[in-house]
Amino acid sequence: MSGSCALNLCGIACGRLDLFYSLGYGGPWDVAASIVIVKEAGGLVYDPSGKNFDITSPRIAASNPFLKDAFVEALELSD
Repeated sequence: MSGSCALNLCGIACGRLDLFYSLGYGGPWDVAASIVIVKEAGGLVYDPSGKNFDITSPRIAASNPFLKDAFVEALELSD
């Protein structure tokens, strides 16, 4: 993983990463273009709670469609 939310999201899109999440990135300008790239590659972008992604909230998760449910469940269990 790199120090950039946008680069990590692009890592999801190209298959270098299976899952990425951040609970505090800089703002919508940090992720807007890479969200499009992830979606075009067939990945999912969502809130770590499992809800739809809200670009005004600094919480983001991205993965392939098969990992979303397992990730959300694991994150809930860790609380």
